[in-house]
Amino acid sequence: MLIYCFSLTGFLVLVFSNEDKLMKKLEVLIELGRKMLGFEQIQARAKLGQKLSSDLLTKTSSTQTSLPKYKFYTALLEEIYIFKRQLGTSQEQNLKGLRLGLIQDGKFEKKIQAELLSGYWQFIFITAITWLFVYLSLVLLDRSLMFGLALKMVTIQSLGLLCFGFTFHALKKHRFAEYEKWFFALYSLKTFLQAAKPVSLAIKESGVGQLFQSKKVSFLPLRQSLEEMIFRLTKDGAPIQEDLKFCLDELWFKQECDFEAFLKHLMGLKLMIILVFFLGAYFLYLYSFISTFMGA
Repeated sequence: MLIYCFSLTGFLVLVFSNEDKLMKKLEVLIELGRKMLGFEQIQARAKLGQKLSSDLLTKTSSTQTSLPKYKFYTALLEEIYIFKRQLGTSQEQNLKGLRLGLIQDGKFEKKIQAELLSGYWQFIFITAITWLFVYLSLVLLDRSLMFGLALKMVTIQSLGLLCFGFTFHALKKHRFAEYEKWFFALYSLKTFLQAAKPVSLAIKESGVGQLFQSKKVSFLPLRQSLEEMIFRLTKDGAPIQEDLKFCLDELWFKQECDFEAFLKHLMGLKLMIILVFFLGAYFLYLYSFISTFMGA
């Protein structure tokens, strides 16, 4: 739906342009809509999940030629394939662990996607009600809508959709970017240790050390727990696989809690978008309508 809104806006703005330039710009708008709605990421996650499931069922070595790119999971899966070739083992535990992480990630991203689409549908509904009111008022008073006013209203409403999309993704990145660093480091460390990689190399390549530099207060308990695990691993060589699993479970739970806070910020964002852009377009029409009526 958002893609069609972008296409309509592009057509109105570029109506006097030549056909080739118009089509190219519309293609850019459609591609932008796809990215903002996250279609590419959804497809990549689904294909990667199918690949993991296929490997676990067939227990055969897969090639790395056509792996879809999705977050850090693709790079980590490629590392697992390297371990399979070098060590001659199935790496079944690593594949299962990565698949479980991908499933959890999919559940979370679906909730994020649902909120994004819900917001767009709310704005589209408000837009439809606005234009219904415009149509009925024009029919009742036997008046016509000026093209310039219609273009302004469509532009304002389309800017509202764009602003919501960009701000939504910025808010998501601000709230959850730190989690991706933690998931990458913990899943990488778990995978490397499971593949019997040297401890010092596993710690270095997983990027766990960067987590200790994080100053976010909300991650302090997890950071302290991780520091204790790494200390036991490096000093005594104690196994930490179960501790890492517990740490990952806590991280997923914490992200779910942060999602609730994200929803509260999202409600404020939606209200602001409605007031500024969608009610703004509605009041612009009312102002023009009343001015014309009073002038008559």
